[in-house]
Amino acid sequence: MTEGNTLSNSKKREYDWDFYEVDPNSKRRFDLIKSILLPFLKSGIKVLDIGCGTGYLMNILPPGVEYWGIDQDEEALAKASNRGAKTIKADVCYDRLQISAPFDIIVLLQVLEHLPVPGLLINQVKSLADDTAVILIGLPNEHTLFHRLLFMLGKGIDQGTLEQVGKHYHYPTIKESRAFVAKHFDIIKTRYFLPAGAQRLKILRKIPFRILRFLANTWPTFFAADVIFLCRKKRQK
Repeated sequence: MTEGNTLSNSKKREYDWDFYEVDPNSKRRFDLIKSILLPFLKSGIKVLDIGCGTGYLMNILPPGVEYWGIDQDEEALAKASNRGAKTIKADVCYDRLQISAPFDIIVLLQVLEHLPVPGLLINQVKSLADDTAVILIGLPNEHTLFHRLLFMLGKGIDQGTLEQVGKHYHYPTIKESRAFVAKHFDIIKTRYFLPAGAQRLKILRKIPFRILRFLANTWPTFFAADVIFLCRKKRQK
C-alpha cells in the first residue's frame, strides 16, 4: 500500500517506503486499516492488495494467508517480494490483471482517484472477489476547509499538478465517493481519517489527536482527509 499513489516518480519520494513506521499520522492511518480488516483475517484466506507498495499490509496478516500485491513500481515490489508476497507488476490504468480468482479480501487504498476510468478496474475487482469477500476502498477528500482555504488563497488543491507522476485525475467529495462505491458494492462500514493538512500545518500538529479524530468523524465533509469504505459484492436479486 503506497500512500497516495502506486506509480513511480523520477524524483526522490518524500517518505521512506515503509513510511508507516516513521510518520505518526501514517501509523495511525495504518492502525485504522488494521482495525477494519482484523475481523476478517484468518489462516487460509487469499488477499489481493492493488497498489501494494512494499507490501506493508503483510505485517498484520496471520500465518497461512496467501497475499498477492500489484503495483507498477519495481523497487516497491522487490521489497514486497522479500516480505513473502506474490507480486505482479501492472499499470492498473490500462493493464488487464492477469491473476486467478477468487480472493477473500481485496484492498484498494488511494488508487481509484489516479485512474482515468476507475470503473474499468472496479469491474475487474468484482470478477476477482469471492461472493463472500470484503473489499476495502479508500479515497481522498479534497473538499475540506483546508482545501477550500488553499483555493481561496490562489493555490492549487493538488500541489505539483502537471509535474509529478501519478497525480489525481479525480477530486470527489465524500458524497460522490460514497455514491460511486455504492453503485458497485454494498457498503457495510464507513470510516474517516484525520483533518486534511494535519501533516502539513504546524498549528494542526499541536492539536491533540483525539480532537482531530473527533472533527474528522463529526464533520467529515469539512475535516476528514480520507474516507474508507468496507464493502461486499452486491447481492443477486
